[in-house]
Amino acid sequence: MKGNCLKSFYLSVKAQIELNLARDIKDNKKNFDRYVRDKGKTREDVGPLGKEMGDLVTQDMEKAEVLNDFFTSVFTGKGSNHTAQVAEGKNTVYENEELPTVGEDQVQDHLRNLKVHKSMGPDEIHP
Repeated sequence: MKGNCLKSFYLSVKAQIELNLARDIKDNKKNFDRYVRDKGKTREDVGPLGKEMGDLVTQDMEKAEVLNDFFTSVFTGKGSNHTAQVAEGKNTVYENEELPTVGEDQVQDHLRNLKVHKSMGPDEIHP
C-alpha cells in the first residue's frame, strides 16, 4: 500500500514540475533545457550480477554470459519445471472413473474469453 501511495505522489509531483516547465518556457528557457538534457542521460553500466551458484559477477564478459544464460532459459523453456509437470498429467489413466467431459459450449466460452494480447504461460497454453 505504501509503495502505491509513494508512486502516485511521485507521479503527481513529476507532472506538476513538467506543467510548470511548460508554462514558464518562454520566460525561463534554461530550466527547460536542463530538464531535457537530464532526461537524455542514460546509465551506461550494468551493476554486479549474481550467478546461479550465488557468486557475484563484475566483468563485462561474465555479465554478458549470465544475462545470455538467463534469457536463453526464459525463451527456450530450459530450467523451468512447469512444462514437465504438465507433461506428467498427460499420461493419466482413468480406471473405474468417469472420463472428464467437456461440452462444446464450454469450449466456445473459453475461446471467446481468450485474451489475445497475452502471451502463453509456462505451460505453453494461451491464457
